[in-house]
Amino acid sequence: MINPRHEHGALSDVLKRSNGTIRFGHALRQLERQKASALRDVVDDLDAIVTSNDLMRVLARALQECAVAKAKNPFIIVPDDTDLAALLDDVDRYTASEIAGLLIILSTLHYPRGTDAGSDLEMIAAATLTQPNTHQHTVQLEEREGKAND
Repeated sequence: MINPRHEHGALSDVLKRSNGTIRFGHALRQLERQKASALRDVVDDLDAIVTSNDLMRVLARALQECAVAKAKNPFIIVPDDTDLAALLDDVDRYTASEIAGLLIILSTLHYPRGTDAGSDLEMIAAATLTQPNTHQHTVQLEEREGKAND
């Protein structure tokens, strides 16, 4: 008997995109750095996910926490409408509980310094390309690189 999930592809396909579920996971990982208690609450709620409606409510609360964290740190990821659309496609393709489990794992993964897509220097560089006030961010990047080379 063929597993019906194989027609949708492997769950690892979700990790190959730069938006959607992966971006929500990266936002949760950054939330942990800013407010660990908020991430613990979100992970507890994600662990109990059964329906896509449950998942949307938990992610709405998580995004509110990310927005608050972004007010304190402009480099925090806050997923957007495009990310939500891709995540909803993933929920349709798999299940809400599978996507919730993947988000839990993504929120806890940590990479060696310098290889994490969300590392400080890379976040500053990415912000430099997307922020209108690029001079200030470029100076911050140069100062951090100078300190790292000392």
